[in-house]
Amino acid sequence: MIIAVPILEPGSCKGLVDQTLSLRAKVFRDILNWDVFVDEQGHELDQFDDLPGTYLLSVDEDFIVQASLRLLPTMGPYMASDIFAQLLEQKAPPRSPTIWEASRFFTRPTASTGNSRSLRYWASHMHNEHIAKLMCGMACYAREVGISHLVGVSDIAVERLLKTMGITCERLGSPQKIGNTRAIAGMFTTNFSKIGRLARTWGFDLNTQVKRPHDLHIPQDSDIRIPHPRDLHIPHTRDLRIPYDQGVAHQMAA
Repeated sequence: MIIAVPILEPGSCKGLVDQTLSLRAKVFRDILNWDVFVDEQGHELDQFDDLPGTYLLSVDEDFIVQASLRLLPTMGPYMASDIFAQLLEQKAPPRSPTIWEASRFFTRPTASTGNSRSLRYWASHMHNEHIAKLMCGMACYAREVGISHLVGVSDIAVERLLKTMGITCERLGSPQKIGNTRAIAGMFTTNFSKIGRLARTWGFDLNTQVKRPHDLHIPQDSDIRIPHPRDLHIPHTRDLRIPYDQGVAHQMAA
């Protein structure tokens, strides 16, 4: 299931957002070794998590977040413009109501991921169902809200991963070393050339609308009813019939 959660109004999806921010800390700080801020709750956050935008989540049937990314309109502040402008090589940052930025893209680490770095992390998820469905859901969400292009900053390992899914990125500048990774700024159309094949491979219905918080009933702790003892039928010991086993009785008598 793909869910679009407004960053500033998560509503019933706040628990899913908490999962997402905790997973971001695990992936970006612990696995990829990025220099990011993690608060006392274990959530990875930056200044762009205080702006209007959308968290796009791929969740399983138990409402466990498996993959996510953040979408921000380019008419306001965004990472490629305000943090990584050097990757644009003095070009004006894209700004349009139909161009949004995709950032903080990740998938839930597996047991085999370990403390690998970028290439191994993304290579281990090259054929990941939830990444594929997240990409399909991103195309659907873009169609629903009128996004024609996405811009983003990523390392070249992510660029390769997206290419295998039919998502070809137009580089806005040459790769540059930022921290411990080689990063690029790029832009791609949301009309992915191979999205139909990707959707068929993973059983994703492109005609299904992306879910919003008001579409969902997500179980909360208050919804879990613990039975009171008076509601239980516990048989009295006199009502219990213990099968007679002649062999066991003979052994006990001996």
